[in-house]
Amino acid sequence: MNFSELYNSNRKAVERALVAMWCGESNNESQRSYIKQIKALISDLFAPKNAVPVVQCMNSYTPVSSDKVEKAKSLVGKLWTKPYPPYEHQYKCWDVLLNQHTADNKPKSIVVTTGTGSGKTECFMMPLVHDLYLANLEYPFFGNLNFPTLLVCSIYIH
Repeated sequence: MNFSELYNSNRKAVERALVAMWCGESNNESQRSYIKQIKALISDLFAPKNAVPVVQCMNSYTPVSSDKVEKAKSLVGKLWTKPYPPYEHQYKCWDVLLNQHTADNKPKSIVVTTGTGSGKTECFMMPLVHDLYLANLEYPFFGNLNFPTLLVCSIYIH
């Protein structure tokens, strides 16, 4: 990756945005003077000349321990087809959502907070799709008609 191009491209984008916000009348001499000042200062405002690029790698997430891999996969049936094990936080979510209940025997709810690309979607979608699959196995046909049941779900994510 060419960091110089990335830096310059972003600096110019910030410069254009600031000029557009603060200098709406470029025909005005006062505004043109202000634009020159902004352009002269933008390098130090955006990043100092001695700044070096910072590359931050994505967090590494802990895979489920080797003694729990098969149990984790079995929780969601044949849905986990990836060649690597699920993450520990995915396994814990699946276990809570599929196996644990409140004192009055209602399914538990969870909140998952983890980084981008960590598999949060799989935390709730795998148990949901697995439940739909099991429901379809339990009730494969609609009445006496010989066609598969259509299961309809609505998910609202806020």
